[in-house]
Amino acid sequence: MLNNTNIDADKSLPEAIECGPMDNEECYRSLVEQASDGIFITDSQERFLDVNNSACDMLGFSREEMLGMMVQDVLTAEEYAELHLSWKRLMAGHTLLNVWQMKCKDGTLMPVEISAKMLSDGRVQGIARNITERKRYEAQLIHLATHDTLTGLPNRSLLQDRLQQAILKARRNGLRVAVLFCDLDRFKRINDSLGHDVGDKLLQEIACRLLGSVRESDTVARLGGDEFAIILENFDTEEAISGIAQKILCALTHPLMITQLNLSTTTSIGISVFPEDGDTVQSLLKNADAAMYFAKARGKNNFQFYSQGITAQALEHLNMEINLRSALERKEFVLHYQPQVDMQTGRIIGVEALLRWHCPEIGLLTPEEFIPLAEETGLIGPIGEWVLRTACMQNKAWQNAGLPGMRVAVNLSSRQFLQQDLVQIVERALNEAGLEAGYLELEITENSIMQNADEATIALDKLKALGVHLAVDDFGTGYSSLSYLQRFPIDTLKIDQSFVRDITTSQDSAVIVQAVIALAHSMKLRVIAEGVEAANQVTFLMENRCDTTQGYFLSHPLPADKLTAFLMNL
Repeated sequence: MLNNTNIDADKSLPEAIECGPMDNEECYRSLVEQASDGIFITDSQERFLDVNNSACDMLGFSREEMLGMMVQDVLTAEEYAELHLSWKRLMAGHTLLNVWQMKCKDGTLMPVEISAKMLSDGRVQGIARNITERKRYEAQLIHLATHDTLTGLPNRSLLQDRLQQAILKARRNGLRVAVLFCDLDRFKRINDSLGHDVGDKLLQEIACRLLGSVRESDTVARLGGDEFAIILENFDTEEAISGIAQKILCALTHPLMITQLNLSTTTSIGISVFPEDGDTVQSLLKNADAAMYFAKARGKNNFQFYSQGITAQALEHLNMEINLRSALERKEFVLHYQPQVDMQTGRIIGVEALLRWHCPEIGLLTPEEFIPLAEETGLIGPIGEWVLRTACMQNKAWQNAGLPGMRVAVNLSSRQFLQQDLVQIVERALNEAGLEAGYLELEITENSIMQNADEATIALDKLKALGVHLAVDDFGTGYSSLSYLQRFPIDTLKIDQSFVRDITTSQDSAVIVQAVIALAHSMKLRVIAEGVEAANQVTFLMENRCDTTQGYFLSHPLPADKLTAFLMNL
């Protein structure tokens, strides 16, 4: 009864119930009525011969009504047509699985997971499970993957997708596309002096004013922090773009009333145009970003179009690349470690290794500030290998010092994850340190996994075969697809700190975190909440059965020697 996406040997629904001869009616009825899932028995003509109470309750029909109906009566026209595409496989004895919508008596459609099998006497048995709640959670996660939770605007991922579509459309029709990169001026000062709550409300108000300054057909997205981007299509001249940019500047200049505070902010806007300033998503965003820095250099609160003469960012980029190439040799990298605590026992069961770079010209840098450049220049390979080796050696040193065994978690960048020799690099790091594989956890982002799912499957299976643990980092900020959680050998989900931060003040964040924890546990996955900074967050996570927490509430990331002292004093 399934379409061409059917798979065999479903493990989430019970196997078909072989009831034996129908004269043993009492035994048969007892087995069927004990099932919480809906059970439907049909003949070869698709007439319902029997249904259990759960099936009737699910669809709202009485047993008498159901026995006067056919399969066609409870399926949509499209799904009924698809039924026949897999009928031969069903007749051949395969157990089939699919997710469909069944029609209830009141006319509503109910998403169900259906398993179907032919019984030994030629009848067909279908077992249906109501997955309405699961679908609701999935919808929340899909929205989460494509939208910024603070402002409700599209996030970077969705912006890039829409920009790609706009470029393709413009290329076909000889049109132009503009990208406006907006960065708030002096936002950090407001955020630091008045607090994150005021900063968040300010960002929400900025988002509303940006939306009010453009057309409904335009896309306004939040890229993160105080950075926003806008996609403009269907314009005639650069004067039209300038008009919208000027409208944005005026809209943001007017004071904003935030928690009884009269705040003022401005923005610097950089503009790039397809096809003159780039013909790819990356080049347009990069050049709009460069133009924005030029606008800041021109005194802020203005907009600038990209031109080949804008070289400041390129020069800064080059200087950082030169320094990065010699950073390993000059031993400028260092690892800090942040503890992870088990919420049931209160014990520290692991640490996350966090890379830092003491750049001689800039100072201490976090990975977000230089890892993209390391990936771009190909330096991520040797840097990543150093991180793995150093983290493994440090963990073994802690064990040799008599500290309780714990896992050390190491982040893998997207390019590092797809290295052909990644498994050999991991194995070599473990062997050199003399560390058992079970004491190493590798963290991979959702985007890294989904960039090439087939290669990811091979890499993850090989890593799992070594005995290392595998975690999905920053869960909820990428694809948030439940399908890959079932497909890949993942052990742990790490809920991104952007959701944890608001769990006690935002109903949306609380529901999302609850949903992720419940779904993860249903799939036998461990959950780590990142960015835990307050006691009420700990209480919420404990009440919702989160397994592990990590964040400033327990400890900031510490150098190895300071973490050693911290662990010994517990």
